[in-house]
Amino acid sequence: MASISMFLILSSLLLSSSHSLPDQQGFDVRQHLSTVTRYDFVKDVAHTKSGSGDIPDQCTPIHVNLVARHGTRSPTKKRMRELDRLASHLQDLIRDAEDRHSSIQKVPAWMKGWTSPWKGKVKGGELIRKGEEEMYNLGIRVRERFPDLFNEPYHHDAFVKVEYPLC
Repeated sequence: MASISMFLILSSLLLSSSHSLPDQQGFDVRQHLSTVTRYDFVKDVAHTKSGSGDIPDQCTPIHVNLVARHGTRSPTKKRMRELDRLASHLQDLIRDAEDRHSSIQKVPAWMKGWTSPWKGKVKGGELIRKGEEEMYNLGIRVRERFPDLFNEPYHHDAFVKVEYPLC
């Protein structure tokens, strides 16, 4: 009797745990990325998770508040130095393996001569071309979502760019 009840307990635990496992087909890594992930990787996920559905028929948007971080930027100077150190460290490891006559056949070819794409850059943290495209595409998506609010042509001379604190 004890063995039957133990079998039933184990069976029920096994069955219940198999239902609680995540569905690997439904796993979307974009839902688990950090806050510094580029917009184009998460824009579709962010829209569906935000809870903002269609605008009800009895409502008319009159104003949009958009809170968005800047687009993709180049690494900071600190990160650039870390990438330079990583490149140097990789070369040291490969050279050390060659000196010891270790097999480096399993080392990917790209690692053997890799240098940081930011090597030699003096400034860091600037908006890069990809970031400009992200901001442009974000504007397009907002305009498509609220066409009545953005139905007039943009006049660059009507909007003032301020580069000093307003306070």
